Amino acid sequence: MDPETALRLSLLEEKINEIHKYTKRLYTIFIWTGVVTVAMFVLPLIGLIFVIPSFLSSYGSIGSAGDAPSQTAPPASMQSATDYANQLKSLLQ
Repeated sequence: MDPETALRLSLLEEKINEIHKYTKRLYTIFIWTGVVTVAMFVLPLIGLIFVIPSFLSSYGSIGSAGDAPSQTAPPASMQSATDYANQLKSLLQ
């Protein structure tokens, strides 16, 4: 083999080895970028699976309390105006 050709081949092998080294580095960077991207997208979705039902239940309880106030009895300390009027009538008699 010609010495000039051997020199060119050795230079080409060095360049190919450098390209291979950079390609491996880019491969690992792309893999970790994909892993981080999936984690940043999937983890919030998993969190929403647990958070959305709790929000819906809290909003549901607020709406149902406003719709039917007559279903719950008022506390004993709160008397209606008719109760006060009846007590006043009994005291005056």
